[in-house]
Amino acid sequence: MTNEISLWIKKLAVTAIMVAIGYGIYLTSNTIILLGVAGFLTILITPLVDKWRKFHIPEWITIVVVYITIILLATIVAVSIVPIVIDYFASIIRQVTHWANTAQDTYLHYGIRSFNLPDWLENAILYVVSPENINNTLDLIKQNAGSIQTFLTSQISSITSGGISIVSMIGNMLTDLLFIGIATFFMILERKSIGQIFLDVTPDDKEDHIRYLFSRVQEVCISWIKASIILSFSIFIFTYIGLYIAEMIFNFSTERVFTLALISGIMEFVPYIGPILSVIPALIIALGISWEASLVVLILYVLIQQTENNFLVPYIMSKNLDISPLFVFVIMLFGATLGGIIGIIVAVPIAGVLKVLYTDWIDQKKQRGRYAPHSENNIYETLTPNPLEAGKNLFKNTKKYLAKAKNLVSSKK
Repeated sequence: MTNEISLWIKKLAVTAIMVAIGYGIYLTSNTIILLGVAGFLTILITPLVDKWRKFHIPEWITIVVVYITIILLATIVAVSIVPIVIDYFASIIRQVTHWANTAQDTYLHYGIRSFNLPDWLENAILYVVSPENINNTLDLIKQNAGSIQTFLTSQISSITSGGISIVSMIGNMLTDLLFIGIATFFMILERKSIGQIFLDVTPDDKEDHIRYLFSRVQEVCISWIKASIILSFSIFIFTYIGLYIAEMIFNFSTERVFTLALISGIMEFVPYIGPILSVIPALIIALGISWEASLVVLILYVLIQQTENNFLVPYIMSKNLDISPLFVFVIMLFGATLGGIIGIIVAVPIAGVLKVLYTDWIDQKKQRGRYAPHSENNIYETLTPNPLEAGKNLFKNTKKYLAKAKNLVSSKK
């Protein structure tokens, strides 16, 4: 009874410890994620630091150069996209206001044809609504055109009232980025000490294997960054040339060909959804020009993405990373939940790292003989033993049992 009570106390103690550890991980989950991102960036930047050391460039200078490059790229994207959105909405507001003030007069002078609507839409409107009702509707719009300013003012006020939460969100994001930057900086400088700590707690017979795994993980990360840079530069060139030719052929001007191409190239670092997001600013500008221009831009971007998906990605990624798209998408979902946009960006290399670990685990099982593949002959030999060997074993066992029986009889006598 005492032993059972002691066993239950031990089980409760282990359970309590596990719950406490789990709760501690839950409380510090954000910090753990940030440290994980910093560790991943350390793996990415370390090869560049080692390479520049050959030219006697201090490590901290290499890290600062990488940080400045990232900040410049992010700034270029933000400065490029924000004016496009502002100009588009300002243009839409002007067009709507002008149309609301002049639509009725235009209709009275030139009829519904003055709106340049497709024939099927004109026929549908005239079939559903009478000319008199169209005139009354346009008159109502004209009378309420001044309320557009009031509506916009109220919307701006609502955005301003929620400004504290927006500022708080931006502040938290900047704080996380600052933490990641500082942690990455010191992890790179202290990478040898950190690696030695891991080796110290590793069994001696596993140290070489740990070094091998780390080299494979680093190789995957470097392959990803190389493939991403090649794809990014390729999409930048294709988008720039495509928009330039489209403007010449169809006689329209976006006035931001370089900016749109740069956005498309940078968005290649965001797997799957990045190319889709890069279309949005291009369509915003094209819609401000004409429906025909927006259609041309949309078709151009679709052609570029199809070229990328069917030619560039299979050729470049297959030479660097061979990862299932479904697996990457699942990792993206977890990354978006845990790390936001940063988690989405690093989904591909994380999937590559997990694949390396899984492949190594399978290889270890094969070496231990637990997962060795069997040919048909091996299966047959396993299921049907050699008859000669079976006969020998039967003879030995029979002889042994007879000897034991003889000794037992002799002892009784």
